[in-house]
Amino acid sequence: MSVTIRLPDGNEKKYDHPVEVIQVAEDISPGLARAAMAAELDGKLCDTSTAIAEGVHELRILTNKDDESLEVLRHTTAHVLAQAVTELFGPEVQYTIGPALTDDFQYGFYYDFSLPQSIGIEDLAKIEKKMKEIISAKLPIERIVLPVDQAKEQFEKLGQDYKVEMINDLVTNEAVETLSLYKQADFVDMCRGPHLGNTGKIKAFKLLSTAGAYWRGDEKNQMLTRIYGTAFFDRKELNAHIERIAEAKKRDHRIIGKQLGLFHFSDAVGPGLPLWKPKGAVIRRELEDWLRGELIKRGYDSVYTPHIGKLELYETSGHYPYYEHGLFPTIQLEDGSGYLLKPM
Repeated sequence: MSVTIRLPDGNEKKYDHPVEVIQVAEDISPGLARAAMAAELDGKLCDTSTAIAEGVHELRILTNKDDESLEVLRHTTAHVLAQAVTELFGPEVQYTIGPALTDDFQYGFYYDFSLPQSIGIEDLAKIEKKMKEIISAKLPIERIVLPVDQAKEQFEKLGQDYKVEMINDLVTNEAVETLSLYKQADFVDMCRGPHLGNTGKIKAFKLLSTAGAYWRGDEKNQMLTRIYGTAFFDRKELNAHIERIAEAKKRDHRIIGKQLGLFHFSDAVGPGLPLWKPKGAVIRRELEDWLRGELIKRGYDSVYTPHIGKLELYETSGHYPYYEHGLFPTIQLEDGSGYLLKPM
């Protein structure tokens, strides 16, 4: 066989035998192999353990200097979180989904669980301790590709009902025939990847909060426990991020607004519905006047529409079927006609 690897600097590596990404990295330099987090093979992200098929390929080894690596790091940390929670709280733990977040200001990943007991912010230290044990063990992370039936059977044996449901949906909606699983020690998760080569490559992480989340975002489904966290390549970056979060909380408009006497919230009125005080009303009016002036400068004309409209108006526009359950109830008049409050 013949494998040709084209590198970003224009150089090529040639092999007459099967080769994995990490072996190519090792041939370039041992330092690069140690620093490798993942790779881009022919434009697609992959693990460093990926076997390269016969033929000519474009390969880029990703280290912590590459933006793509941060997502891989955080995704692997989410898997370590799931493993830690499963080991701490027992086989009744159902782990669902745990994506990496790269565009969120505060969080870097989360994982949703169905748990045999309730947990809160006070439990995060215990979970972090278990995660650190898993990271210190430098567990190899193995990618396994199985036929759908075998993957489903494995999760059925593990009692992971949510994973089985997800597999069934993938078969129905995408007609998948195989699935990739990732295994570290005895923990197995279904995932497209890629992931770090071993858990020891996680250097700095922090669990930040817990929250409730409906399965698949549907309030008709079971409420799950979501654990949020973040991860970086070194402790300095992590500490700087935590400091930014703390500073941002000090500047939370809900806190500053109350401190400055701009607005007030009342349970009698409803959550998220501010009552503007005189100082706040001045600021709001100034902003409205500025915005109105900018629109006029740009040639816009103002129009005013009623705050309510006939139900048929929203049916004609096509909005009603999509917003029906998120709107205030229809106002029914004696003549049988229905009106809705303007949603925007």
